[in-house]
Amino acid sequence: MSYASYDDLIVRYPLASKWAETESQINSSFIHFAEIELNGLLASKFTVPMDAHPTIIDLTIDLAFARAMLVKDPEKYGPFHKTVMDRITRIKKGEEFIYTSSGSTVYPTGGGTDIWSTTMDYSPVHSMLDAESAYTGVSSDRQYDEEVDRE
Repeated sequence: MSYASYDDLIVRYPLASKWAETESQINSSFIHFAEIELNGLLASKFTVPMDAHPTIIDLTIDLAFARAMLVKDPEKYGPFHKTVMDRITRIKKGEEFIYTSSGSTVYPTGGGTDIWSTTMDYSPVHSMLDAESAYTGVSSDRQYDEEVDRE
C-alpha cells in the first residue's frame, strides 16, 4: 500500500518534479523507499504497513524529500533529516500522536517489548542434537508444571 503519491510530494516540494524525468521514477526512487524506511522506523511500536493516515502521508513526503536532499543538496540534508527523525522519535515515545483523517488517534501496539510465551522459561525440546542424545529431552521443570496443572 502506498502512503503518498507523486502529487502529494510536488504540492509540498515543487522542486521534486525536477528530480527525475517521469513520475514513475520519483515514485520508485524516492517515495517507495521513504515508505519502506518509515515502516522500518515505526515497526517497533506500530503494526505496519498501516493505512495512509495524514500523519503518515506527511512523514512519507518529508522522508522522500530528505532522501533526495542527500543526493541533491547534502549540506541541507542533515538538519532536515534530523527534524523528521525527531518527530518520528516523539511519535514512538508517545509524545506526539498519529491522527487519522477522521481525527481519531492511532495508539502504539506495544511493540518493542519482549515476546511472551507459555513455554519461555523451559529448555527447548528440540535441538541440533540427535534424538537419542542424552542432552535432548523435555525440561523436567516443564514436566512437573504440566503434571501439577493436570491435578
